[in-house]
Formats: sequence, structure tokens, C-alpha cells
Amino acid sequence: MKVAQTFFKAITITSTTLLLGLAGCAFDEPIDYTTGGYEAGPQGDTGDSGSGETTFSSNLIAVQDISAGPHHTCALKEDNTASCWGRDSFGQITVPADLGEVSRIFSGGEHTCALKVDGNVACWGHNGYGESSVPENLSSVTGLSKGWYHTCAVDTNGGASCWGSNPSGVRNIPSDLGQISSISTGGYHTCAL
Repeated sequence: MKVAQTFFKAITITSTTLLLGLAGCAFDEPIDYTTGGYEAGPQGDTGDSGSGETTFSSNLIAVQDISAGPHHTCALKEDNTASCWGRDSFGQITVPADLGEVSRIFSGGEHTCALKVDGNVACWGHNGYGESSVPENLSSVTGLSKGWYHTCAVDTNGGASCWGSNPSGVRNIPSDLGQISSISTGGYHTCAL
């Protein structure tokens, strides 16, 4: 099971079960139940924090991956297209019409990024710190991760690139880092393997 939040409410959609939380989701093989273990949200509601995170599109029939941020969630469907729902204060759930086929989707903070099947990256939503402004020379990306206001990528040569806000040097890639296989961003830090 891929899990992106720890408090859940389950809903079965055809052959996939989505477990919906405050703003998070998980999915697993089909199961027989329709409600999970968490019934009350932060204000005693039923898991919806008030910004629509648990209200999702009815076209989510065949989902292969899911990514949950604090206020919005995106799914990668089996046809390699993306669908997002939740708070849309900066256009972070408005998937670009010309996005094309996607291999991974990343939601979080107030922006969303997609790793396209051709190795390019597309980001949309909040861009106050350049977190949605993908560097023009970035290509052949194999991994991607996004923090609150910064985004980082790994390319096929094991190189790292980061863009967006830089508090405490979160985008500063150490000169002795060498080749990496994956990168992970937090709210205000970045780690590489």
C-alpha cells in the first residue's frame, strides 16, 4: 500500500480503494469496507478539513499512483494523465491542458509537479519563490521531489538540480556530493542518496 497520510476514511472506486484523510490518501487492493479507522477531522468533521481535499473527481477509475500535500492531492491515472483535487488557491489542482503523458505526480505545498514520460518536468501553482519555474536546461530527469517552496530533480547522469526558495541553503547542492540516485525534499531541507 502507498500511504501519504495516517488518518483515513476509505472509499471504494471500481477496483481501487482510496483511503482519504485530512488532505491525504492511500490506495490498495480492493477490500470489503467503506469506512476506515478515522472518523473525525480537526474540527470534529468527517475527514474533510474544509478545503475540499476529500472531494475528488468521479473520473478516478484506474489510478496507479497518488501524491498528497497539506491541502491538495493528485492522482496519476493508468492512462498516464493526472487528476488533482482539493484547495486551488494558486492553481495547484488545475492540470495544464498540454501536460501530456506523466510517469509520476508530486503535490505538496501550494504547487504541483509532474515528471513526464519523456524525462521533462512540468510544475504549476504557486510560484512566488520560483518553485514552479522549471530550469530551461533541465532534461532527462529520473527523480523529482518538492518541498514547500522548492523543488529538486535527479537526472540520468546522477546530477541534482534544485530551484525555488533557498532558506538555510536548501537548494545549495554540496560540491562534493557526487552522483546520486534519489533526492528527497522536506519543508525546509533536502537530502540525497
